[in-house]
Amino acid sequence: MRIGSKTKTRFEKAIKNVVSGLGRKITIYLKDVRAECPNCYYDKINDRSSGIAKVDPSNPKYFTVGRCPVCRGRGVIVTARKRYIEGLVIWNPSDAQMNALNFNEAGWEGATRVQIKTDTCHLALVRDCKKVIIDGIECRLAAPPIVRGLGNKVLLVANLFTGDKPKTGSNEFI
Repeated sequence: MRIGSKTKTRFEKAIKNVVSGLGRKITIYLKDVRAECPNCYYDKINDRSSGIAKVDPSNPKYFTVGRCPVCRGRGVIVTARKRYIEGLVIWNPSDAQMNALNFNEAGWEGATRVQIKTDTCHLALVRDCKKVIIDGIECRLAAPPIVRGLGNKVLLVANLFTGDKPKTGSNEFI
């Protein structure tokens, strides 16, 4: 028996309505962008500023001795990238497949598991993330995200874990 396109469309709309209606704001941190400082020379051997200014002495950012005022002696300017998405959050899911993700002897014993469900357009963000903040708790990706759906792929499911404890007064029971 085949599932009709009308049923698939209704399923897709229903899932998107559930995610948008019950979803929460999730902060996804991507890998940092590193750019060489425009004010000083970068020392690649020591991975920091060389302490020599690139700009001419008439520039207000010019320095003669000490550390660069732009990058503070690091030689690079690091920009943190983060994005906000809406997603359905399930703390400690009771799926049978999630019980296999128990990180025992190698560490993360007693880590709290969390599952997020969101739109498939966020696949690249979730797959390439450095960390995820949900309700003020830092989480890490446990396995690659899975795209699911009824016939056509409409739902992104990502399994994460955390070793953090909830903040007092956050009304989250983990």
